[in-house]
Order: sequence, then C-alpha cells, then structure tokens
Amino acid sequence: MGGLEMEKEARAGGKMPGYLRQLLRAVAVGQGLPALLAVLGDMLQRPVAVTDAAGRLLASHCQEGEVAGWPEVLALPLVASDPWRGSVALKGGERTAAVIPLGEELVQGYLVILENGRPLPAGILARARQMAVAVLLELSRQAAVVEVEKRYRNEFIQDLIYGNFVSLEDVIARGQVWGWDFSRPYALAVLEMDGLSGGAAGRAEVQRFASLSAHYLERWEAGVITSERGGQVIVLWPAPGSSADWVSLKARMHSLLSRLRSQAAPGLGRTFSAGIGRFYPSVLYLYRSYQEAKIALGLARVFGQQGGINTFDELGVLRLLYEVPQPDLEVFYRQILGPLEEYDACHDGSLVDTLAAYLASNGNAGLAAKKLFIHENTLRYRLRRIEEVLGVSLDRLEDRVNLFVAFTLCALRQGPARD
Repeated sequence: MGGLEMEKEARAGGKMPGYLRQLLRAVAVGQGLPALLAVLGDMLQRPVAVTDAAGRLLASHCQEGEVAGWPEVLALPLVASDPWRGSVALKGGERTAAVIPLGEELVQGYLVILENGRPLPAGILARARQMAVAVLLELSRQAAVVEVEKRYRNEFIQDLIYGNFVSLEDVIARGQVWGWDFSRPYALAVLEMDGLSGGAAGRAEVQRFASLSAHYLERWEAGVITSERGGQVIVLWPAPGSSADWVSLKARMHSLLSRLRSQAAPGLGRTFSAGIGRFYPSVLYLYRSYQEAKIALGLARVFGQQGGINTFDELGVLRLLYEVPQPDLEVFYRQILGPLEEYDACHDGSLVDTLAAYLASNGNAGLAAKKLFIHENTLRYRLRRIEEVLGVSLDRLEDRVNLFVAFTLCALRQGPARD
C-alpha cells in the first residue's frame, strides 16, 4: 500500500487499518526492526529510520535506488510526545524530516521520516504516529532484553567499585561472564553532565549521555567498560601492567574524553566534566580509584570548572585533605564557613555563593559579578558583609587560603565515604 492509498484509508476511519494490522503482525512474529521499517517505508514511500534515545541508528530503510546516507548517530533534540519537524544532518547534507518520539514519559527512541522536499500531509502524519506504536512495541521488546543484561552488568560493576569482592579469582570469574579480563589492572574515570536538571527530562539526558559514552568509548578503545550509576557514567580503562606506563594512559584517557566531548556535544546540548582516580595494580583496589575520581570531579564543581577533566594525583596539596580524618575536616569547615551559612539561613541570603564565585574567579571582582549576574558594586557590598560576618580580610593571604580550603572541603563532604 503506497502513500496515496494509505491517505484514503486514513480518511475512511472505521476498523483498524490494514497497514497497522500488517505492522502488528510483523511484531507478533518477531520479524525485527529492519522488517518493520521495510513495511513502513514502502507504505510511506519515504526513507525511514529508527534510533535509540541517544540518537544511535538502529535500523533504516530506503526505496529501491535511493540512498539516504544515515549517520551512525543523529543529533536529535530531546522532545516530548509530539512529533518534531526540522532539519537532520545526514552524510550527504541536511534533509527535512518528521521525527516521532517513541514513548511518552520515557522516550525509548525516535522514528525519523525524511520528507523528500515536501511535508507529510496531516493525515499521513497522524497515521505515521499510529504506526509508530508498532515500532515502539518491537523496540520495547528488544530493550527489555538489553535492560536485564545492563542491570546485571551494572550490579557487578557496582560491587567492584564498592569493594564488595574479597578474592581476585572471584572478580576474574565474574568478569569472564561478560567477556572482561580482570586479571589485568584497570584505570577508572567518572563522568557527569554539567548543569543537569532534575525530573524525567534530566533522567532522559543522563540515559542519552550514558548511551553515547558507551557507543563511542567502547568503539574507540578495545576493552573499555562503561556503566551508569546515580546520574554518572563510570568508565573502566584497561591499564598497563605497571605504573611506569600510567602517564601515557592518562594522556590517552584525556585525549579520548576530549574527543567524546566534541563528538557527543551535538546530541547532548551541554558539556560534561570528568574525574580520574589513581592507578592501582589490581582491580581489587578500584574502589579507592572510584572514590578519588569522584573527589576530583567534585573539586572541579567547587572551582566552577565546566567541561574539565581533573586527575586526582595531579591535585597537588589538595590531595592531603583527602588523608585527613573526616571529623577533623568537619570541625575546620564549621569554624571557617559555619557562621556564613548560618547568616544566609537567617537572612535568606546568598553570601556563601558570592564568596565561592569570588574565590573561583581568583579574586577578580568584575569576573565574579558577571558569574553572579549582579553589579560589581553589589558584589563589593556583599564582600564587605562577608568580612564582617566571618571576621576576616579577603586581602589577607592566610584568610583566603583558609576559605579556599573550606570550600574544597564542600566537595569532600559531598563525596563518597572514605576508609
């Protein structure tokens, strides 16, 4: 049935259309996405494709003799349940397409229909949305299998990075189930998107980020393992057998993470930051590297860095704070910044944020004011109030160092529990 016949049937109403029955029958017998898209493409007489939620191409279909030039990943916007119409970047250039999200509260993928220079008629678009239900059913069936596998993978990685294994032999045996060789050491990095919002929209962005990270990193570097936990992406890198090669591995990790940032940016619409833990000769110590990577990432947040890559063993004197007992850090933090927090709580103020921005700007009042979207005179008034509340002078090096360390402790307080 071609587009013209389908449009006539769309206007007729009544019982379930034949084209929809044909698609649902294909789902029922498990013919898969390529077969579904072949039916769908022939009905619409237009090139069609299905991607996952991250925009990665899963299947496509073109009419005989036509080449659409679908890329591996399409830069699609995060849209709700309504179709979106606009330009998509293909290998041969931009083409106009109708994009139909597959799923409502949680989008599982996208149905992309190229328009061949003319918009889809309203009736055809409405029926295309009906047909998308059949595609969603098949996508959900496949995703259910993948989700079970991903859950078990993530649980294993979680046990590993939380130090829940006692014997290396047990880790190696469990890893072999997934084809991973844990007889060799691994390095660890933690990635997190910058400025991420909460709710369902934020969760969808995290899933897209995790999917794109896995797609690129596992393709670029043999043996790389990715796992998503708590809105962050954990990356395990096969490491050399000795610490002598650690410098070259760090350089390689920095290079690939920078490449990931440039490749994934069109599909994410925002940057991400990363923390890298220290190298250990056995995977039994990955839990330490995980804690250190989160600290390195947290410190980047304290200093207002977005899109940065921090390595724990390059943090210099800040690493010493990680070795200080937690109760001592808490006492120091309360002594230095506690009065300012109490002042903000009583006066509904924002002096803590003001001081953080000022220190992150290296004492540059003009730059800090721009970050806070306030006038420089307003900033200077707040800085005088901060000095009064804390009994310090921001011109005095010792006071500024103490404040700098206290804000650094914010990251340590929000980081994972330590030994």
